[in-house]
Amino acid sequence: MPLTTLLLSLALAADPNPRHVLLIGVDGLSPEGIELANAPVLRSLIANGAWTMSARATLPTSSSPNWATLISGATPPAHGVTSNDWDRDSRTIRPADSIADGVFPSLFGCIRRAQPSARTASLYEWDAFGRLTEQSLITTDRHCSSPEAVAEAAAEWFASGPPTFTFLHLDHVDGAGHSHGWSTPNYIEAVERADSVIGNILSSLAAAKLADSTVIIVTSDHGGLGTGHGGESMEELHIPWIISGPGIAQGRRITAPVNTEDTAATIAKLLDIPLSPWATGRPVLAAWPSTDNTLAVPGQLLPRPAFGLPAGLHTTGSISIPLSTKDPAATIRYTTDGSDPTPDSTLYSSPIQLSANATIRARAFLPSGESAVASRTFRVISPDTKGGVRFARYSFPPIAAATLHSIPKFADLSPAETGTLPEIALNAELLKPLPSAARFTGLISIPTAGEWTFGVNADDGVRLIIRNSTVVEDDGRHGPRLRTGKLNLPAGRHEITVEYFNGGGGAWLEAFFGGPGTPFQVIPTASLAPDATPQP
Repeated sequence: MPLTTLLLSLALAADPNPRHVLLIGVDGLSPEGIELANAPVLRSLIANGAWTMSARATLPTSSSPNWATLISGATPPAHGVTSNDWDRDSRTIRPADSIADGVFPSLFGCIRRAQPSARTASLYEWDAFGRLTEQSLITTDRHCSSPEAVAEAAAEWFASGPPTFTFLHLDHVDGAGHSHGWSTPNYIEAVERADSVIGNILSSLAAAKLADSTVIIVTSDHGGLGTGHGGESMEELHIPWIISGPGIAQGRRITAPVNTEDTAATIAKLLDIPLSPWATGRPVLAAWPSTDNTLAVPGQLLPRPAFGLPAGLHTTGSISIPLSTKDPAATIRYTTDGSDPTPDSTLYSSPIQLSANATIRARAFLPSGESAVASRTFRVISPDTKGGVRFARYSFPPIAAATLHSIPKFADLSPAETGTLPEIALNAELLKPLPSAARFTGLISIPTAGEWTFGVNADDGVRLIIRNSTVVEDDGRHGPRLRTGKLNLPAGRHEITVEYFNGGGGAWLEAFFGGPGTPFQVIPTASLAPDATPQP
């Protein structure tokens, strides 16, 4: 059966009361990843179902807390899974409720309690997923070695008898984000691989004659920023949410709020089972055809524009930024002042030329609707621009990843590399996944006396010091998150030090300032000096 025919049959199947729900969780899948990838299976599910690219994960945007929320309908204060370090034998918050195995009631436990003869399966690529569930109550629980192995195990499971609930977890997209960065070509390639795997899963579903009784949900646990996640950015918080199958509205973009905990509540409604009283998720009623249309609007997915040049610092004096869209009928409108584009914003017709710092926000438009906003911040300086900071990089053997949990004592270490950088940021060496640390030193020019706000956005720990006073400190392992502090300063040049460590996984570092007459921004090169004399 051709893929398009298969997907249409899933959407038009006659049974309005599905007896089977298939939940596919793609770890680290961002809305932008779907929009930029060649993903015909996901786009067909969207066209024949209900969807939103603005669903929200829970905080922290780490895998364990979000998968626990997604399969339980409860948030971390109730289920107690607060980080990826969580385990049943090492936790600070006891679950507010439990059915079996010492974990908060998941869909698996709730289904078993309500329907003792139900058949459920949990097939997952990330081996740590199993600890989040009542494995003793699941019919088939299996760790698989690859996304393709998950699809093969699913085919065996579908053929073994009518299932009630199936959860499939694909992990490789998250791995590509950590290795290469979210929305990079390698990441997009991983999304396309996931799309192909999901196509194979749906073919197996049809071969087992389950298409007419199955509702399919595809979603994620978090997005990413740079090469990491776990922080508090919108790039990490936004996730896709797609539902398709019998009894589900078709071609409907959900405008109502959708949160991670709503997935379990929606599945509970579909299967007519109760969740724990501590669950706070709500069924996504906008996905039902009979729902008030103020919660959703007709619409197909219009991909946001793609940038042909990476964001960040460019030392070429001027840059040319091409934009493109996957829909040849769409027009692109953009702004350079950070505001959201409207139909009256500047029409894109040729690459945007920049010779100064700017945030470009772009949106694709069709008569039938508009895309989400694509946003990138570019910083542009000339090759001969004076300024910057000195840095010293410190490396550690890979085994230190298990023990490097805080900013080290730099006085006890010898640097592996020293030099200067235009900004307080990570160079290619510091972006390596090896555990590492860095110390940035120099002078910062404060043009006007008064109260100044300093900020750091880092993955992992960071400390910002001005004139020997710690203004901001956010130590420990965590995802990118902005932390700020204030300090009254006279005009002049003052000593600045930033201490940073990366314990492995994602890496990110930005330093900001703002004060009288100066908007809050990344500290520019011209405001820094690696060698000079401080002024009082």
